Amino acid sequence: LVSEDDTAPVPEERYPQYAAQPLPGGLEIATAQCAAHGQLYTGGLAGQAPGLYVQDEAGTETALELPEDTEYLYATAPWGDGCVVLCGSMPAGYVDELGNLVRLTGEPANRHELAFYTADGALDHVTPLRETYDTALGSFRDMAVVDGGFVLLHPSYLVLVDESGVQLSTLALEDGELARFLTIAAGKDGLYALKQDYDESVSTTLLTLNPATLAVEAEELPDPAPCGLGTAADGTLLVNLPGDDGGVYARAADGSLTPVVSWAD
Repeated sequence: LVSEDDTAPVPEERYPQYAAQPLPGGLEIATAQCAAHGQLYTGGLAGQAPGLYVQDEAGTETALELPEDTEYLYATAPWGDGCVVLCGSMPAGYVDELGNLVRLTGEPANRHELAFYTADGALDHVTPLRETYDTALGSFRDMAVVDGGFVLLHPSYLVLVDESGVQLSTLALEDGELARFLTIAAGKDGLYALKQDYDESVSTTLLTLNPATLAVEAEELPDPAPCGLGTAADGTLLVNLPGDDGGVYARAADGSLTPVVSWAD
């Protein structure tokens, strides 16, 4: 680009471009999704049929094999050069593409397992969880990978399991506490979770957790309050701030924020 008199270059402006794209494979809702190693893994439902797809940076999508008897995909996270998926039986209820709550007819089987995928999308192995987790009052919806295991997020509690499916530790809301866990992320500076409280007013707490025990090491009421967490490719913690002035920010260990994407752009 040059100026009108052709004497000096005009600085080229670059900005993110957003476009809505359909979910891969005809999925109607996405119930599990993560980005890893330049690829996007998306699991969800098309009607009542579950599916898991991987897309490369060019948008090419590939359907991945699901473990036998899989009915629902709860969460996924990077694992090795591929990904790990928390899947299993249908939960007691879920929200469909129209925002309606769909309830299971009959009692839920409450079956959960970890499915491990290699870099080429092959199903490597499947590990059932040793404990039974009831989905009647909510279901798992996020997960994070830590040294020695996986942290699974339920609205009412967090669970740490090892690669053999054995429960190592839990962190539950206190009895009568009006709150829920929103999301969890494992970054290079630690393990973090968002908890939303509904006591006298709505507030959001950022928890720093011990990745080996899930013990709360620090609590913070960030302002503005994030609505989501993530992890950059280099392990930096990402926070999603809502609103027209919000966006995705990289959060340093000292709590300072550096903008990555602005929703106003």
